[in-house]
Amino acid sequence: MSRDTIPLQMGPIHSGLPGIMKLNLILQGDVILKTDLEFGYSHRKIERLLQDNDWLSSFIYVDRIDSEASFFYEWAYAQAVEELCNFQVPKRAQRIREIFADLAIISGHLLYLARMMRILRFETAYHYILREREVILDLFELLAGARSNMNYLRYGGVSQDISEGFLQRVFDLSTQFLLRTEEYRAVIFENASLRARLSGLAVLKPETIVAYDLDGPNVRAATPLESQLMIGSIGGDALSRVETRMRDVIARFTHLRQLVDQVPPGDFCLFEYDRDFSVPAGEVFQSVESYRGEISVHLISDGTEKPKRVAWRTPSQRIVQAIPSLLEGLPLHEASVVLWSLDLSVSEVDK
Repeated sequence: MSRDTIPLQMGPIHSGLPGIMKLNLILQGDVILKTDLEFGYSHRKIERLLQDNDWLSSFIYVDRIDSEASFFYEWAYAQAVEELCNFQVPKRAQRIREIFADLAIISGHLLYLARMMRILRFETAYHYILREREVILDLFELLAGARSNMNYLRYGGVSQDISEGFLQRVFDLSTQFLLRTEEYRAVIFENASLRARLSGLAVLKPETIVAYDLDGPNVRAATPLESQLMIGSIGGDALSRVETRMRDVIARFTHLRQLVDQVPPGDFCLFEYDRDFSVPAGEVFQSVESYRGEISVHLISDGTEKPKRVAWRTPSQRIVQAIPSLLEGLPLHEASVVLWSLDLSVSEVDK
């Protein structure tokens, strides 16, 4: 290390970090030359806990991999069990899952946007976004009885049917948000200060995407589509990542308006659930698309009442590999903005 470089530790507890992690930085002045990441400070051995509990109880631990994306971990796990058991999920339960998935994606994106506005000190936009997300959390509570860690899915269906008036509330929320699109455009995307701060920041390059097998909205932002909200984005930068998620929110609300009219009558589950349930011996790899990217589970059953082996592959596990190259050459004060712009969940890394 030369005499004009400075080592600096950022974290593991730091308000500018998206979770419990540590950045070992080498600085030259205030410019980042090198970044070494450290994780493991919140490791909870969830994969091991899943192997020590029965199939039904495992849903509780699956939720804890990432409380903000708990639905998608439940969905991947449920589909893996259904494939091993050759279950056919009732059409009503399938449609309920699709509605819940859209709401969960919207909720995740809105939380991302709120955090970005907060780290950039755009307080007005921050409160606008949380206003919409609060209504979605109310819908989660109405449907599952909880606002996070919902423990709602089951293999073969869902734990309970939708309540009266739920679909109408989903439709009303979708209509209301779509009417407010211009309001968000004016407050966020036409803000010259925000565009100047995020445009060209931490561009995710194609070779980085290929090297670390990245996917999800961070990758879609690297090749932005023309849309009403896009304003001079170069693609792959922090501004594109923000705009891509807002575009996803609008698309999901539009989709929800169609889904609420397509929920058929019928059963919401296949059978009554108990802890004596066993899964035929076998091995399966199942994936679902969350609001961060692809979540995959590798599940092995030995025919007993507990899984033999459960391993997860998460979006955050992959995106953290790109952080050192994204921070290289940036001033120190941009590090927090870059990290938050990637929508990183440390609990997905430290599962």
